[in-house]
Amino acid sequence: MLLFLRHLLDHPVIRQLTARLQSPWHPDLRRITKQSTIDLQPSSTRLRAQEVTSWDNVAQSFRQKPHYLDEFLGTLKRQTHLSLIERWGGIPTTGHVLKTDLFEEAMGPDALLEEFAREENLIVGMDVSLTTATRAYERNGQKPISYITADVCRLPFIDNSFALIVSPSTLDHFVDPGDLSTSLRELRRLLTPDGRLIITLDNRQNIFDPLLRLANRLGLTPYYLGRSYRIGELCTELEAAGFTVEEKTAILHNPRLVAVAVIKVANALNWPPFTQLVRRGLLTAQHLEHTRWRYFTGSFIAAKAVRKHSSQ
Repeated sequence: MLLFLRHLLDHPVIRQLTARLQSPWHPDLRRITKQSTIDLQPSSTRLRAQEVTSWDNVAQSFRQKPHYLDEFLGTLKRQTHLSLIERWGGIPTTGHVLKTDLFEEAMGPDALLEEFAREENLIVGMDVSLTTATRAYERNGQKPISYITADVCRLPFIDNSFALIVSPSTLDHFVDPGDLSTSLRELRRLLTPDGRLIITLDNRQNIFDPLLRLANRLGLTPYYLGRSYRIGELCTELEAAGFTVEEKTAILHNPRLVAVAVIKVANALNWPPFTQLVRRGLLTAQHLEHTRWRYFTGSFIAAKAVRKHSSQ
């Protein structure tokens, strides 16, 4: 009897079925081992060449120049996102975790993914750019994290794969704004029935958003900015994609371009009292999240969403 069971478990069909039950990867792709990067085959993705090339160029440019965020601003951004994730349930002790872009991990001091790493979880970071994914791996390859390139509008994972998806200002860089709804439906498909999506987008209600858009048109920002959103628009898109919004807020309460410029001035002056004053002001401004003005001062809107049950 034991011999029969052993032969049964070794049958190719049974082995394939078992692999599909245990792995989030789509069956037409090989399993990506931890600490590796791959480029998906063209038949498995709808990557748009012009957009991919644009992000590859951004990644290449940061090999020759420092990140646009200095250490203080990068740490502030990183800690703000980590605090939000912790407040909204934290990293699950079981189940897989997905981050929908690797810009922070590849480029600057605001990386998040290394803080997600757990031996008991499969942690996956993805990006539309192979250059970005590769650089993220080069910087963090010692961590138990998998890196891939993929299009967030058509992801290479089977249904119900992830207990947590973190999407930090990924879906506001589309050339076609209609891709937001497509990508949200993809993310819902990947969530387990009790999974969570934590998403941030550029805040259209921020009083400095028009200045940021102008700077982008003048070529003063390092990457393409897609459409920005009001919190009501984000909630409407999430509901239409099959989510229930459980929490919402706005985070990073500092004028983005102004903060970068002021920090540069403080660093150039190299006068500790002025530097401390600037940093203290930026830290104090974060308390605006707990006021009624948060959607006018926050750089990003944020929402925690879960899959809408059929009864809802």
